Amino acid sequence: SGFCMASAFQMAFNKEQYYDKVTIPSLLLWGTKDPTHEKTNMTGIDVYFPNGRLVYFEQSSHFPMLEEPDKFLTEILQFYKP
Repeated sequence: SGFCMASAFQMAFNKEQYYDKVTIPSLLLWGTKDPTHEKTNMTGIDVYFPNGRLVYFEQSSHFPMLEEPDKFLTEILQFYKP
């Protein structure tokens, strides 16, 4: 997923070197209460994905699909909408 890819790149690589090479549509989903990844880690990351969109889940930690399922589903369906 975009979330896992972004996390892996952020931890292992210089983001400016790799993120802008991701040109496919990308949906970045972020639980702001995630204790393992601070919100500041994702702030501004969407500028590195030319066709990306960052969505914050304010009531979620690491599992927004479980903690905010309605919003999660809405965002996924909107992303795949033709």
